[in-house]
Amino acid sequence: MVNETDSVKHIFPYDRIDKGSTVVLYCAGKVGQDYLLQIQYDDYCNVMCIVDQRYESIQSFCGVEVVSPDWLMQTDGGGYDYVVIATSYHTDAVLRSLLSMLIPEKKIISSFQYGRQQGLSALGEDVAVRLIFHVLGKRRFSYIDVGANDPYMYSNTGLFYLEGCRGINVEPNPDMYKVLLRGRPEDINLNFGVGVKRDVLPYYMFKSHGANTFSETNAQKWESKHNERPEILRIPVVPLNEIIEAHANSVWPDFLQIDVEGWDYDILESCDFSRNTPIVICCECEEDGVMKMDSLLDQKGFRPVHRTTNNSVYLRKDT
Repeated sequence: MVNETDSVKHIFPYDRIDKGSTVVLYCAGKVGQDYLLQIQYDDYCNVMCIVDQRYESIQSFCGVEVVSPDWLMQTDGGGYDYVVIATSYHTDAVLRSLLSMLIPEKKIISSFQYGRQQGLSALGEDVAVRLIFHVLGKRRFSYIDVGANDPYMYSNTGLFYLEGCRGINVEPNPDMYKVLLRGRPEDINLNFGVGVKRDVLPYYMFKSHGANTFSETNAQKWESKHNERPEILRIPVVPLNEIIEAHANSVWPDFLQIDVEGWDYDILESCDFSRNTPIVICCECEEDGVMKMDSLLDQKGFRPVHRTTNNSVYLRKDT
């Protein structure tokens, strides 16, 4: 190991990485430089490269090539054993980015706190939902994610998968469905949309796939605001009740997450909760529609317990 007299301030995580491993360092700042100096001094492991957003201005450090983060996507996880997060700043964002590249969590090493306090969702919805279930004494729970999109990036269920929960993801975008298959292989992943009845409908796809929608109104708003014409596919839609019957033995999962860009209210209105219900529901809800959504879910036996800019979280009243 490096002598204590050496002028490094950040100690490489020797205890979590096998000697002789091949690693990628994420970030060429002071932490990354300290790590590299220790590795080279001890000849402890092989550094394949350093990943950094500033790769064009750095290019190399101590004989090691500095490359773009896109390199990680191009290699598809081959050739290295670990990606070591070598920064103490924005480590939650780095983790989120690495997971979205489908790098297995067991390959990601960090000496800094990340990913469990802030969660993976855009505005902390997953942390709020996890707290509710923990208060109820449920560390493992089931979910259905309607409009799942990316398996981890800004996902409201990705954190739960990492913590051992399992569920159903419904995603009409054929490209994101393939990503879900790779990123959440132990979930049930379904490649179609959700509607109030069986149909085949136009699906509006934009470069920002989070804006994809079956709602013509929402598509027109996005097109007008961003001056972007969508690609239009025709995609089957299936009622949520039928999905629960076919893939969950007619038993609602504990957590219903729904984000379908303008159709949340209609789909929730069509849900049959007469025999059993979820415990928690999180749905997209614009400010001008909050009272309407509250009223609907009040009639179905839920009360609001948490709100963010775009989403509302509801808890079953008898819980």
